[in-house]
Amino acid sequence: MRSSKLWDSGLKYCYEDNQTLFQYVPVMSARAWDRLGEEGQQLLMSLWEDKVDGVRALAVERQQSARVEGAENGIETIEASAQDLAAMRKKLMADQVALVKELRIDPTIVEQAQATLASRQG
Repeated sequence: MRSSKLWDSGLKYCYEDNQTLFQYVPVMSARAWDRLGEEGQQLLMSLWEDKVDGVRALAVERQQSARVEGAENGIETIEASAQDLAAMRKKLMADQVALVKELRIDPTIVEQAQATLASRQG
C-alpha cells in the first residue's frame, strides 16, 4: 500500500485477511549446502537464528506503520473476523493435497510443516 501509494489511485479500503506471509527463510540447493560442510552449516544456522526474530519484528513494524500511513491518507482497514478466517482456511485446506501433488511438493515437507505448526499451537 505504502510503496505504491495506492491512495493516489483512489483506493479507500483495505481488507486484512492474513494472506501474506513474509517468509524470511534462507534457501539454497542441496549441493551448495553440502559444500558448506558441517561447520559452515552450523554457522549459517546459528547466524540465522540470531537474526531472524529481529527481521520478522521489523517486518511487523513496517506493516503497522504502513497501515497508519494508509489511514492518514484516507484508507480504511477492515480486518477479517476469526470466523471468516476459519471458513477460508477450511476451504483452502480442502485443496491442499491436490495442490501439493500438482506443484510436485514433497508431501513429507508438508507433513513436517504441519507437525511444527501443530506443536506451536495451544
